[in-house]
Amino acid sequence: MSDLALPMLVLFDDDALAFWCFAALMRTFGARSNFAVDESGIFSQLRGLAGVLGRADRVLAHKLTALGAGECHFAYRMVVVLMRRDLPLGQAMTLWELMWADARRQLAARRRRRAARDAAAPPLIAAAADEEEDPKAALKRRDAAGAGAGGAPPSAGGAAGPGDDADFLSTAASGFFVHFVAAVVVGARRRVLDECRDADDAMRLFHTLKGIDLWECVTRATVLRAAGAGRKQR
Repeated sequence: MSDLALPMLVLFDDDALAFWCFAALMRTFGARSNFAVDESGIFSQLRGLAGVLGRADRVLAHKLTALGAGECHFAYRMVVVLMRRDLPLGQAMTLWELMWADARRQLAARRRRRAARDAAAPPLIAAAADEEEDPKAALKRRDAAGAGAGGAPPSAGGAAGPGDDADFLSTAASGFFVHFVAAVVVGARRRVLDECRDADDAMRLFHTLKGIDLWECVTRATVLRAAGAGRKQR
């Protein structure tokens, strides 16, 4: 965890402020789950990484599987410390800022969708009153119709609570990060295909990988995520 705490200590002279920023980082990015005893968080992200690579570049994914690296354990360090050891300090912090901003953008869009969906509730309730139908039954009928059309019914009580928003932010930030790591791996595609003969070679390659272009990988990650979203919609 020291890799994740160091940037806060560099940024802030106040140790208390540095601590709470570190705590927010662990909570918001879901990094805390990476340090769970059963390592469920880290392996969940590695499975997500393998899935992204399988969709983005089948040749590369097949090569990694043939090497015995299909589970992407070579990216363990990248994921567990959020690229802190693989990027210069300033670039790692920029990446974290991008993750945070993207997650907040998705949360704002989610709230707008909820507000638009909930705005449709009053007419239904009014109509239910005219027909002497229980308003709760009307809302249940609306939710069922929304789910049948491919949408997700709103949570009971309308807007999401703070805990729900926090979980969403963590998931969104993690999703962006997994695509970023996938972009790094795809960027090293030629070296994987030409230089790696087994899983240990892949491990050495990515543990000594230098010259990662932050903005090129951000752009590639955005493209990979958009392509994945397009496939889901189809």
